[in-house]
Amino acid sequence: MTHNADRRLEFHLPRDLETGMPYFIAVRAAERHGVARKNPLTGMSRVPVMVGA
Repeated sequence: MTHNADRRLEFHLPRDLETGMPYFIAVRAAERHGVARKNPLTGMSRVPVMVGA
């Protein structure tokens, strides 16, 4: 389950991700205010995150 709000994004990570490895988070939006977009927007984190045990 995910939750997307104006200032907060929650999501679950796959259980098989390697711990201690750097990952970047990509978020894609296919609609805005309930209206489908012709071209989805993709945002990418600039700083890597580490998965802990």
